[in-house]
Amino acid sequence: MSHPLEQKLVLIRARVRRLVAVYGLSWLVAVTLATVLMLGLADYVFRFEDRGLRVLAWLAMLSAFGWTAYRHLYVPLAVRLGDVEIARRIERRFPQFHDGLASAVQFVRQPEDDPTAGSVALRRAVVARVAAEAEGLDFGQVIEPRPVWRALAAAAVAVLLAASLALWDPGSARTALTRLANPLSDVTWPQLYHLMVRNPVDRIARGGDFEVIVVDRYRRKLPREVYIHYRFENPDGTVAEETRPMRFTGEAMVDRREQVTRSFSYRAEGGDDHSMGWHRVEVLDPPAVDRITVTVRPPEYTGWPPVRSDGPIRALAGSGVEIEARTTKPLRSATLCLEDGRRLAAAVSEDGYQFRSPPPGGETLVLDQSGAYWFELIDRDGLPGGRQRWPIHAVPDSPPTVRIDSPTANLFVTPQATVQVVVAANDDLALRRIVLRAARGDQVEDSAHAIQLFAGPEGPPARPSGLGAQRTEPDRRVVNYAWDLTPFDLQPGDRVTFVATATDYRPQSADSAPRRLVVITPEELADHIAARQSAVLSELARALEIQRQSRSRVAGAEIRLDETGRLDQLDVDRLQGAELSQRQVTRILTSPSDGVPMHIRGLLADLENNHLESPDVQRQMHELLATIEALKKEHLTTIAHRLTSVIKAAQILLDGSTGEPETEPGQQQRPARPDPTVARPLAAAGQHQDAVIATLEELLGQLSRWADYRRFHRHLSQLLREQEAVSDRTTQLARSTLAQEVDDLPPHQVAELRTAARDQRELARRLDRILQEMSQAVEKIRDVDPLAADNIADAVYEARQQAVSAQMQSAGSHVAANRMGQAMRLQETVREGLRQMLDILANRRETELERLVEKLREAEDQLAELAGREEKLRGQAEAAADQADEQARRRKLEELRGEQERLREETERMARQLERLMADRASRTTARAAQAMEAAERHARQADARRAAEQAWQAKKELQEARRQLAQALQQAEAELALEQFARLEDVLGTVRGRQQAVLEETQRLDRLAKTQGSLTRGQLASLRDVSREQQMLRDRLTALADDLQRAPVFHLTLTGTANDMDRAVQALEDRLTGPPAQQAQRQALARLDRLLEAIQPQQPEPGEQQGGPAGGAGNRPGGAS
Repeated sequence: MSHPLEQKLVLIRARVRRLVAVYGLSWLVAVTLATVLMLGLADYVFRFEDRGLRVLAWLAMLSAFGWTAYRHLYVPLAVRLGDVEIARRIERRFPQFHDGLASAVQFVRQPEDDPTAGSVALRRAVVARVAAEAEGLDFGQVIEPRPVWRALAAAAVAVLLAASLALWDPGSARTALTRLANPLSDVTWPQLYHLMVRNPVDRIARGGDFEVIVVDRYRRKLPREVYIHYRFENPDGTVAEETRPMRFTGEAMVDRREQVTRSFSYRAEGGDDHSMGWHRVEVLDPPAVDRITVTVRPPEYTGWPPVRSDGPIRALAGSGVEIEARTTKPLRSATLCLEDGRRLAAAVSEDGYQFRSPPPGGETLVLDQSGAYWFELIDRDGLPGGRQRWPIHAVPDSPPTVRIDSPTANLFVTPQATVQVVVAANDDLALRRIVLRAARGDQVEDSAHAIQLFAGPEGPPARPSGLGAQRTEPDRRVVNYAWDLTPFDLQPGDRVTFVATATDYRPQSADSAPRRLVVITPEELADHIAARQSAVLSELARALEIQRQSRSRVAGAEIRLDETGRLDQLDVDRLQGAELSQRQVTRILTSPSDGVPMHIRGLLADLENNHLESPDVQRQMHELLATIEALKKEHLTTIAHRLTSVIKAAQILLDGSTGEPETEPGQQQRPARPDPTVARPLAAAGQHQDAVIATLEELLGQLSRWADYRRFHRHLSQLLREQEAVSDRTTQLARSTLAQEVDDLPPHQVAELRTAARDQRELARRLDRILQEMSQAVEKIRDVDPLAADNIADAVYEARQQAVSAQMQSAGSHVAANRMGQAMRLQETVREGLRQMLDILANRRETELERLVEKLREAEDQLAELAGREEKLRGQAEAAADQADEQARRRKLEELRGEQERLREETERMARQLERLMADRASRTTARAAQAMEAAERHARQADARRAAEQAWQAKKELQEARRQLAQALQQAEAELALEQFARLEDVLGTVRGRQQAVLEETQRLDRLAKTQGSLTRGQLASLRDVSREQQMLRDRLTALADDLQRAPVFHLTLTGTANDMDRAVQALEDRLTGPPAQQAQRQALARLDRLLEAIQPQQPEPGEQQGGPAGGAGNRPGGAS
């Protein structure tokens, strides 16, 4: 009987073997089922048709089964576990045995009489102790069951998965197991894909496109790859095949062949479907258009006849189109197709070879846009055709376009202005009319006032071939219109908005951008013109400042180039900055849209539109425009080209350089020679910049003085307006305070008198300040502009000669003392004095020309004197040359040298004076004469009498030439003076004539009152005295004018006779005679003035005679003008 310890060990051994068997069998089931599942799924997905692959799968399954059985079943069961090995594993689980269990197991198996086993008692004691210790222990804890459970779980999962798949698709599971178990069997999978052609075609047109679409018959998912096979029959009877993959689009496979020319067959294969048969496609000739006739009917408003073409259509938008065509095959149907999607059925003839669109009674095709058209033709066999396209060019009849070129912006005008309007309009066919529409306010309504600027014929111009194929030129019109604002009866503060409207024959119309006229008073206009003048000055000053900055950068580059022989990158960058600045200068000076010319032309337009006679301003502005144009041609363009050339050349040199030049140690680096491609254009640019700066400085100097001149005129004009306002208040006060003492007047009238007196004295104080500023300006500009200085001095002299300021003060005192009659007479005298001052300043051009003529005559006499003295010196030099005594000749030449030096200094002063008098040619020639005199001095100092005489002769010749040139300048100045005088004479006579008419009408009114009432009242007698004073002033004005024109006898006599008539009228009025004596004299004066005005009008050219010939405007003046 075995020991209890052995029994326990036997039980443990048996339990372990059972668990090992369960573990191995579980893994065998799990691995085998997993392998079967994977191989079955692979066969299901890939449908192995190759039996070799199926055999390999079968072998893989067997290999997995065998390897798992061996690894997890056979090997573990083959291991023999001994009691000692089991005891040792138990000791590792229960450390309290202290290796005693293994020893006890060995002692139990040893016989007691084994002499090698040791003491029997000791062994029994060990066995008993271990048995006692093992009595309460569970040796089953030594076994780890978790691997077995994991194996069982894997087997359960594999079984569950296999059962699920089998239950989900029993047929596929059965097929997969059968094919896997017997790889050599004929069992196959059911077919997955069933391909079919969705759009079978059995015939197509030759040259057309073939497209085939393949889908699944049962709408299942298509295989990833589908191939289409084509089979072509060659002319020699052989067959050629072509295979290519189809393209997946959406839920179908598509393949397309373009321009098919021969018949073929096709079939598709994909996935497991290889059963599709061949489809035959026959290629046939399609129906086509053989001949086409297009009839284009233009819109009715054009009046154009129909036009025919052979296919391409070029017609006006809105034209109707009719098409007739003949085909190559009889048709079943024809459809006209357009690119915009429209499809219009055509009528086919009975024989099928002809069709027309639109059909009889159908809607006509109306062209509204360009594109193309074609026909979809179906022959009687159902074959489509008609791929040819024809272009459609629908020429749009666009609305006309119109713009206002002048004025370019909103204008400030006086109520009597005439605005020069330039309207440009064009239409792609023809313009019907152009209208200028204007209205008060900011909006132009349909009911606005309309002015017709252009009217075309009732119908558009004839065009027999319509638009044809040629390019049509648009109808362009530019209309210049002088718009007189007087009929509008505008008042200061009104705003007039106007637009130009152009209309064509469709009719379509278009409006230009609106322009606005702001009506202002003459005083506000003067301020506006002054602001424009200031803008011109500020723009020139800005251009000068930028030009100086650009010149500074160029000068720095010149110095750098001269010192180092090269320019670095920083210098090139600075030159680029200078170039940008130079462009800005050019834009400021020459841009017609936002530069100085824009301001100048705006100023000139203001003067012209508002009938402002300011020849001085106009001359100055035209000269400024000419100077700027000369700057552009001679300097600005050259500067831009030179700077660009410098920058390019310097950059090329920098890109090609390798750094600083090397020098030997201890040797001073010597500057390289500047490259001429950089140095020459750089120096030229600097020279031209210097010329621009000098010109701008000169212009600014002249315009600044001119601005001061205009400022004095503006201040005096304002002073005159305020004086007239004070005079009107004085007249109103006189009606209620006349012939009363101040003490007898009520307080409010006394206050009004004192206020008027204070205003009068304030005007006197302001006049004194203006005169002081004018005197200071005279001293400042006398050396640089003597003519302008003399003109301002004349105005100051006139004011002081007439004591205008003192009369203002006296008038104020009389107003304060209520001596209104004396005050009003003084105020009238003051107004006349201010008008004369303004007349002097306003007629600056005429005054300057008078002084210029006078000074040129004096200069002519001085040149003659200089030439005579030089001739005398030449004779003395020749006489000295003939003297034999050397000492006497030297003394004589020394005396001549001193006289020649003094004469040269006078000649140089004369040259500078001529330059100031604008006689430039004579000035330069006189300067050459001074140079010849200097050479004569030098030869006289060297005792060379012959050479001194030759130079003296050359100086005399130059002086004679200068005198001749000065005579030409004098003749031109006299001609200009005559024109100015006649222009002023026309203005003065027109003003005098208007005032004389008013005097006559007032005399007639007073005469009627005297006859009606029997006598005149006190107030009417005061009016008569005013009429007499007005008539007296007109007489004095004409007397002074006659004195100025003594060199024109006819005008002098006529003006004198007119003044005599006025004098007789004055005497009659002073005698209170308003009847025939006064009126007859006044009418005779008016008649003489009318004849004078008629005589000085420019002569109209004869028919056929050209205007504006070389003689200019002077040639059209009456003969007396010369």
